Amino acid sequence: MPATSISNFATDDTQLETRSVTLQHGLNKSALTLAERFRLGFDADARQEIIDQAIEAVQRSDQSTLASGRRRPDWTIPSAGLETLWTAEPTAFEAIADFLSIQSADNLNQLAVHEPGLLYPMVSVGLKCDPIRFASIWRNLLSTRHHTVYRTNLGSDWLLTMPFACTSPKGWALQIEAFDFCENDRELLDCTLHAETPDLQQRLIGWTISEAQSPSIWRRGRAMIVRGYLGLSSPRVEDLERLDIQASWLGNVWRYAEGWRERRRSIVHWLEQFRSADNGISASADFELLKSSADRRVWRMLDGCKLNHHSQIIFERQRSELKRAIEKREKDMGEKFLDQKLVDGLWPRNMKLN
Repeated sequence: MPATSISNFATDDTQLETRSVTLQHGLNKSALTLAERFRLGFDADARQEIIDQAIEAVQRSDQSTLASGRRRPDWTIPSAGLETLWTAEPTAFEAIADFLSIQSADNLNQLAVHEPGLLYPMVSVGLKCDPIRFASIWRNLLSTRHHTVYRTNLGSDWLLTMPFACTSPKGWALQIEAFDFCENDRELLDCTLHAETPDLQQRLIGWTISEAQSPSIWRRGRAMIVRGYLGLSSPRVEDLERLDIQASWLGNVWRYAEGWRERRRSIVHWLEQFRSADNGISASADFELLKSSADRRVWRMLDGCKLNHHSQIIFERQRSELKRAIEKREKDMGEKFLDQKLVDGLWPRNMKLN
């Protein structure tokens, strides 16, 4: 097999390779392609089936994206089987973990472009099963986010929010890093949605309280917005010594955060009305009012929420309308950070150095 460098490692984006690679005695690893080296350890049929399923899931998503002209596909994480396998046979993953841990950010970016069906589930599960080693791999991937963004069923960036599935002590430190990687308000909401679980929410609230006391003005503003996403209020901006430009800016951030807090109250109210509507007419009217204020937080609230018969019918019929209303409401969030227009190379990157 001829040697292959990363410069000529290329496949059709919608035709991901699925052949398995068996590591045989005497085989020269340097002669393998990047994709083949990546698959070392998955030679057993049972293991390969799990990996093929992950590849096929991403392939279907990519094909659907091309067919519809959408830029970013919806994404559901297909890594449960991989986690079970990893837990049962951790030594089978040693070669892959070692290989990934020595790759440069550019090499990992190439894998993200050509082998997302392997790399993304691998890193997602690796952060749960081996967070110390996979933390650097995750950071390197985030540092070169030029590839397709795969989204979870909450509409969030899968790569960015991977650490929120990690329950080890190392996981919380990575979750804070995820917030620090955020460069727009949509990404802040992504992380908040994934941190809003019984195991993580109180820790997140404590973190916002600490950040609100930071001498860094942008960190204080970020804490306000995250609290607004959570439906919590923040102290008014009256603790600054003078009404200078920073106080004025922070006051605008506070009002923006309060808008998110108030909208959450509206979502909770109309969702409860919709959930318990006693006839189809009431359910339809309540759904329209829910739709008028909904954002992606409604998906988190609907998870596990029991709808009655009338509400369930309306929801199934109009779910796509709710999704479109949410997308319209959030369409500009990716262009702002702390409700301020992004400026290439200046905001927010320069502020985060302070």
